[in-house]
Amino acid sequence: MITVGVAVTGTGAWLLLIGAAVAGLAVGRLLGRLIERRRRK
Repeated sequence: MITVGVAVTGTGAWLLLIGAAVAGLAVGRLLGRLIERRRRK
């Protein structure tokens, strides 16, 4: 039972890290587009 709990929390942590990385990349791209638009103007 303990090993199962550790495995679940471990995968949950990995999902959170991956989700944070994907969200960071998405935000970075959006900010990059906004900066490019401002510079072009």
